[in-house]
Amino acid sequence: MSELTKKEESTTFDSFKSHFEKQNKKLKLYFSVTALVQTIAFLLLLVHKNIYFIKNVPFVQNELKVAEVCLLGMKQIINNRHYPAYMDKGLIQGLEKNNIHFKFQGELEYFKPQMLKDNLCHFTFKDKRGIAGFLVKMQSKSHYPFGHKIYDFDEIHENQEVLK
Repeated sequence: MSELTKKEESTTFDSFKSHFEKQNKKLKLYFSVTALVQTIAFLLLLVHKNIYFIKNVPFVQNELKVAEVCLLGMKQIINNRHYPAYMDKGLIQGLEKNNIHFKFQGELEYFKPQMLKDNLCHFTFKDKRGIAGFLVKMQSKSHYPFGHKIYDFDEIHENQEVLK
């Protein structure tokens, strides 16, 4: 058996040390990448769960959806855009057939729709000339994208009483 000289031991230890440090750096890199990927996955899961939770809260779901569809649908109507996700096909056909277009002066300011009855909301907005209001009739069906659609609306004059 031969014994290693001090120089050979030193060379062996140095090569082992450098190899160990290289492997250690790779291991740190793998752990860092894995931790980053897990953090991103966790945050995405958390956000997805919150969105799912908000959509399925039964006591918030119906009135919030009706008010949102009322607001978004009426915004589209008064901006002369007709999206079938918010409006009944018959309403869209009637608007286009009768060539109904809204014209406003200046920037529009929208107010939160007031829910009057189950499928009835009061939508108001303001431009430079004043305030305008609409009584919006909604229709609820489970196969609609948002559960509700606007199927009719009537302009309400400032001094006209709104049904409550």
